[in-house]
Amino acid sequence: MLPSASTVLVAAFALAPSPAVPREEPCVRKVSELPRRPRVDGDLRDLVGTTPVLTRAASGHTDGLSLRAAVFVDTLYLGLEVTGDATEAPLALTVGLHSPEAGVAAPGHLFHLGPDGKRPSTAEEAPAYALAALEAAVVRTPRGWAVEVALPPLSLPRLPAHGALLLELCVTEGALDPAAQHPSSCPSGGPSTVRLDLPESLLSGLRARVPPEVIGLEARPGGWVGFGERIEPRWILADKPLTLPSLRALVSDSSLDPAALRLYIPDRMTLPDGGAVLGVLTGLDPFDAEDACSPDREVRFLLYRVKGRLAERVLDWPARSCALGRALSVSLDPSGELTVGYSSGATVRFIWSHDHFERTEYGSL
Repeated sequence: MLPSASTVLVAAFALAPSPAVPREEPCVRKVSELPRRPRVDGDLRDLVGTTPVLTRAASGHTDGLSLRAAVFVDTLYLGLEVTGDATEAPLALTVGLHSPEAGVAAPGHLFHLGPDGKRPSTAEEAPAYALAALEAAVVRTPRGWAVEVALPPLSLPRLPAHGALLLELCVTEGALDPAAQHPSSCPSGGPSTVRLDLPESLLSGLRARVPPEVIGLEARPGGWVGFGERIEPRWILADKPLTLPSLRALVSDSSLDPAALRLYIPDRMTLPDGGAVLGVLTGLDPFDAEDACSPDREVRFLLYRVKGRLAERVLDWPARSCALGRALSVSLDPSGELTVGYSSGATVRFIWSHDHFERTEYGSL
């Protein structure tokens, strides 16, 4: 039997407070850097002297909890101690991470920890690669439990692309069942009280100038992905020179096959200056087996200009929608004019303008 939930608020995770509740200005704590990489073995002595995030004494049937944070190069380390009379029960912790400055669409991560270390997260709580990259060690101590966690870039949520790297963190006790979790791991999505100010070394894998229009940065297997205001990535820096398969994998883990949707979009097109343009399909097919159409769904094609390891989005446009039908032809001529013809009979034209495609004519579409 798990202990009853006793939630410790370190910071708000994803949900805004009620407008009727005045929001307290969060305390920002600068996270220290370690001189050497600690071993993730549950022995917290190699985290002594790091930034204290929370200290709460045991009281009655409530466990005491202390949490420290530190960074070595590109990895965030957390050290947690759970102490008190309630520690006879199995350890049950959920760690929530979210960066509020990374954009309104920036997702957070939820990780579950038990007596044997990390436990599964649902796809909505954290990507599979984020959970796989996380390291955790849990050790029984005379006073309770010691928990050590290492979060490399792949385990971190989307971070701000510019300015301070602020990260909100929540720790919830007494909930190992992912199905029982709420969108926030803090009580009622309460207001933030603490934000961690992380050192820039966490982004040391980035060795390129990030465009100012990129708001959030996210590590993914194979490289870094930059986001603007829209949900789809607008900038990509890969570990290796990009190909169509590797671009599709970085843009979305559920990119669509043009042939399966009967969409005739070239895999590669050439700009007037010789640059390469590759396309990725994302979204949901609006048409069912009987060709009935759902207007709230559509497939979009994202065109990226690719040069070596770098890709920048140059067009985001419908490829299959109720209004246009499906794209039957996409062609780019030597002058830089892009023409898209649809099954509805509509034709849409764009012209290459320095670093993106601009539509040349506007109608009722």
